[in-house]
Amino acid sequence: MSAVLAPTALPWRQYLCRVCGLVYDERLGDADSGLAAGTRFEDIPDDWACPICGVGKAEFERHTAAPVRTVAAAAAPRATRPAAQGR
Repeated sequence: MSAVLAPTALPWRQYLCRVCGLVYDERLGDADSGLAAGTRFEDIPDDWACPICGVGKAEFERHTAAPVRTVAAAAAPRATRPAAQGR
């Protein structure tokens, strides 16, 4: 296995399970599966399985995350225009 690299060395990547939709984020790792934060996908043991559906690494593909709206942003009230009066 290679050493954990500083965030500036290479960009962190994400991988999507094509079966269940789990996203493995190299920056975060997967502590529940024994993968420390900073574990590159190629350094994950070949016998590792998706913690949700159990498929192997071959069922994961590179994933480019789209911008995500936070819960706070979604819950914030939107500005509204006053209703037309006197019509």
